[in-house]
Amino acid sequence: MMQASEDYLKGWTKGYRIANNGTLTPYATFIASPHIPIPAGTERIEVYQPTEYNKPKNVLCLFYADGTFQDFYFNYGPNWRVRQTTLPSGVTEINVSFLIADVDNCYIKNVYTGEYIWKGKNVE
Repeated sequence: MMQASEDYLKGWTKGYRIANNGTLTPYATFIASPHIPIPAGTERIEVYQPTEYNKPKNVLCLFYADGTFQDFYFNYGPNWRVRQTTLPSGVTEINVSFLIADVDNCYIKNVYTGEYIWKGKNVE
């Protein structure tokens, strides 16, 4: 799923990050995504962010189609620029937050096919 360059951040919320329960938490240097649909058949995703950081702990959250929260994963710290996660059965949406300064270089992709689910405008 590729988005047009002018709307790749449509629905994103500047000044917030995702908390480990799937809610938004104010944090000036972050931008939080809306729920991003995961294409049917996707079993494993990779989330990339270019900056390693420890505080605050960045989180990616998984949801079922009805919007019910399923689980969260931390995506922070040394060597955590790339986080791969196997999706539990029935999960159809993800939301993430990135540093505003990094969002243009971040992505979410299907590990097995290499197809981007979402990508920043600088990702080829």
